[in-house]
Amino acid sequence: MYIPLDRDSSQPLTRQISSYLEELIRRGHVGAGGRLPPTRTLASDLGVNKKTVEAAYEELEARGLVRVRAGRGVSVRAQIPDDPALELGLRETRRRDPLPKDAWLSPSPEAERILDLAGAGPRVTNLTSRQLRLFHEEALTGHRGPLFAPPPPLGESALRAAASRHLARCGVLLSPEEVAVVPGREAAMARILRLFVPRRGVVLADRLPDPELAAPVRARRARLVVLPPEEDERSLPAAIRRLTPRLLLVTTGASRLPGPIPGPARRRALLDLARERSIPVVEDVTHTEWLQNPPVPPPLAVLDRAGRVLPLCDLSDEAGGAFAAAAVGATSKALDRLRLVADPTERSLDRLAQTALAHALDSPTRIRTLRAVREKRKLLVAAVTRSLRRRLANAPGFEFSAGADAVRVDLPEGVSGEDVREAARDRGVLVRTARDCGSPPSGDRFLLLDLTRHDEGDLLDGIRLLGEALDEVYST
Repeated sequence: MYIPLDRDSSQPLTRQISSYLEELIRRGHVGAGGRLPPTRTLASDLGVNKKTVEAAYEELEARGLVRVRAGRGVSVRAQIPDDPALELGLRETRRRDPLPKDAWLSPSPEAERILDLAGAGPRVTNLTSRQLRLFHEEALTGHRGPLFAPPPPLGESALRAAASRHLARCGVLLSPEEVAVVPGREAAMARILRLFVPRRGVVLADRLPDPELAAPVRARRARLVVLPPEEDERSLPAAIRRLTPRLLLVTTGASRLPGPIPGPARRRALLDLARERSIPVVEDVTHTEWLQNPPVPPPLAVLDRAGRVLPLCDLSDEAGGAFAAAAVGATSKALDRLRLVADPTERSLDRLAQTALAHALDSPTRIRTLRAVREKRKLLVAAVTRSLRRRLANAPGFEFSAGADAVRVDLPEGVSGEDVREAARDRGVLVRTARDCGSPPSGDRFLLLDLTRHDEGDLLDGIRLLGEALDEVYST
């Protein structure tokens, strides 16, 4: 569980934890009889002392919200007493649109064996076939109403509720009415771009986005401008003084593209920039609850009071990669406009898949499964590391993403990613380059490899062929 803690606040950490958990309980994200994480586990996830979590649980017990039993954990009571306002500053559902009038745009109509190290994600599929069958059986037996009728354009209520609970675990509290579910993160980004960015418009990014978010920007023929990496907030407006940006893209979660997560000073600068230039923010919070190196700054969506930040989460990753869906949190007006910009030919999740995905997100075994996958990844990373050092001797270095789903391979001086991509394609290996992530041609100096679409043998064979391609380009 991820709880956004402000270590600079005058409010004690115990009170921040208990207030956040109380809000989860009162909003129904943890139902009657539901269990809260063990004190040792939650303390480890948040990077606090175990006694701090114990004190927070004691506060919840004193308020009559949970029952603490020695050796049996902490569970939510069946009857929750009424309570006035909480001390946690949470944004309420908005009645008006906080974005400027000119932020919106009117919707317009718009054979041989291959080793795919580029991938569509990359994404780890960690749900077993037995679990998938179970989720579909539960969807068939427990769903009321027609399963094969056309689904609502922004997701079934059960799926939106499950996505809302997942975003709460990431640190972003939203009601189901403020969440939209669309077929995938790339499709979600494309819709958001059609809302705010005209063709050939300017999109700011705090860092190079991973390929799924960069592809819609290229398709929109928008100009992607990456902000300088300095933490000094005064350097951000100066870098874009002559531009007219229409959207700010921020990566808060564990991106598939290796790189640092913005620190507190950087986050404040990004929010100030959005307010000063009156531009909306899309914040990718995928894998936020996986972050295990505290202190982790809270998501921008928590710090923003006006509803300008639209959190975006890849539900496919969070459910194990077996379902293609993404969640977007937004104002009611933004959700209405998301319906308007939907492409009638766009593939949508049928109701059966939506209901099964809701079961997958709510499954109590989900967290245990994800933790088991982490251990499996460690073994894969060790094997891949040895192969990279041996087969890609000419590469200056490489770096794994935070979730170890991908690895970034830096290229030697004078070698471009496009050249290596073509040489690798001749050998039956597909890879991504820096340009797929929005980098200009002059910065096309790395490759991004997917580590999840093949077993270890094929993966190591693909790295061997990629090494041959790199040697060929380097020697010429």
